[in-house]
Amino acid sequence: MANAKKTSFTATKVAENCLALGVAFMRIQELEKEVSRLRHHVSVLSKRLKGGKEKGKEREKEEVAVRGDDKAEVVDVGTSPITSGA
Repeated sequence: MANAKKTSFTATKVAENCLALGVAFMRIQELEKEVSRLRHHVSVLSKRLKGGKEKGKEREKEEVAVRGDDKAEVVDVGTSPITSGA
């Protein structure tokens, strides 16, 4: 019979594994938050494109939060170069 290889779990190894899992879990949560934010922006842009194709329909003034490096700012999307045709 083949010799079974013994593995020893030390407190240090277990703690390192738990720390790595915790960091990975936090990163996954950050990515899910970012995906949610991007889905919101896609939804807003999609609605704007559908509304822009209909003639005579006034657009509502919308504000979306734009994520910056250290703070969030509010931008009026009705006057942005993308939506104003510039």
